[in-house]
Order: sequence, then structure tokens, then C-alpha cells
Amino acid sequence: MPYLRDDSNISNIYFSILSKNFRKQTLIREQKEQEYDTIDEALFKELDLRLGRSRFDLQKNYPFYWRILSNLKTVMTYEVPTMAVDDLGNIYINPKFAVNTLDQDGVTAVLVHECGHIVGLTFFRKGSRNHHLWNVATDYIINRDLLEDGFKLPDYPNFKALLPVKSGDRWIIPKYDSVDITDFTAERMYNFLKKWQEKDPDKVEKDIEESEKFDQPIDPDQPEQEEGEEQEIKIGDVIRDTETNQYGRVTSIDKATGEVDFDPMTKKEVEDHFNVI
Repeated sequence: MPYLRDDSNISNIYFSILSKNFRKQTLIREQKEQEYDTIDEALFKELDLRLGRSRFDLQKNYPFYWRILSNLKTVMTYEVPTMAVDDLGNIYINPKFAVNTLDQDGVTAVLVHECGHIVGLTFFRKGSRNHHLWNVATDYIINRDLLEDGFKLPDYPNFKALLPVKSGDRWIIPKYDSVDITDFTAERMYNFLKKWQEKDPDKVEKDIEESEKFDQPIDPDQPEQEEGEEQEIKIGDVIRDTETNQYGRVTSIDKATGEVDFDPMTKKEVEDHFNVI
């Protein structure tokens, strides 16, 4: 798995950050509540019913995801074509998409997919990477983990475009020469796609288009990076070991091998760092 599912680690760090952004969440809530008046009452009730069923199912069968979802705010809005998530803990849901396009299992799966961006700290891990390509990379990894956990993902064209396929006990992506992504982290997936762009840019661009039609994490506080602006890790940078989920500050870099040494950070130091970014 690309991240450790530890309630005392990832979720606590993330929700401590959310609590300190309460003022920003309040402004979003005030804006979105005005939009509820424009949603058809029958549609609103049906979506609310489906969300309740999804929460019940997760509480019973996937308590980890239920705990994450119960700490997030679901916002019904027509401003997104399908669903989206931001770094303040808001999941945006287009009622027509959720009710008219998805079935009950699909609603649950997409909610958990958005939770995957929260669980994986994808906003914080993005760094200077290209936003659109990073979204594709994280979608592949999140979907792989949901399939592995037994979720029934929606039979929706844009969603299906970013699903790996099970081959034996491995997860592969046939259109990319059946690359085995079973042990890939989002960072490794991103590097793979970035190299593939040089080989077949149209194929990667197609994935970007499909990803944006279905799911677009909203990251208003980080400006879009121009191509070629990606920065190398430097001494003093804060990084995350994707195998252990340990954060640390870089102390040395081996120029020959690219190996990085870092001093581990405490939970409080991680919270303080993300709070000032």
C-alpha cells in the first residue's frame, strides 16, 4: 500500500490541520448553503438518502473510511460536473450526477475515492508537481487500493479509464505496456507517467482529460505549475517516506545515487510545517 492506514498518524495529522482552517471552511459553507436553494427538493432528498446509506455501509464494512468521511463535509453543488474534493475537507457532489448516473454502490465508491485523496495526503505530497498529471497518478493508485479492498467501482467511462486491471495477484495497466503498479506509490506512478509523456504524449493527455471529467481535486492555495518548473529535492526540504509515512527534513543528498537522508519530524513539527505552507 502507498500509505499506512493508521488512525493515530495520517487522519489525526490531517484533521488537526483542518481544525486550524475553520475560518476558511466557514466562508465556503456560507457560499454553498445559498446554492442549496436551487437544487430540486426530490433530487436533494434522494441524494441525502444515498449518502446516508453509503455512510451506514462504510460504518459496517469499512470503519476506517467511515471515520474519515464522518469528519468531512459533503457539499451539494452544480459547480462541479461530477464530484471533487479540496484540502479543507469538503467533498463536492453534483446531485444530478450522483443520482442519475451512479447507482448506490457507485456513490459509495466515489465518496471513498475522494476520501482517498484525504487519506493519502495528496494535496500536501503534490509539492511542485504538475497538478493535472499528479491527479492522474493519484487516481490510479487510489482506484487500485479500492479495488483491492473490494469496492464496486462505477461503470462510468471516465472513471473506468483510470482503473488498473488484476492479473493474477498483480495490478497492471494494459495501455501502458501492462506496467505492474502493484507496489507503486503515487510518486512513482507520477514519474512513470511523466516519462511516458515523452514517448506517447497523446495517451497521457487522454488520461488527464478523463481524470478532469470525473474527479478534480481542488487546490486553491497552490498555483498551477508550468511545465518544466518541477523542482528537485534540496537540503532543508520536508519530505515523506512513502514506505513508512515518516516525515523528515532533508539533511544530505548523494549526488551519485540520488539517495536522501533526513531527520525524522515529530507529529507537532509536521502539523506546524503544513500550517504555514
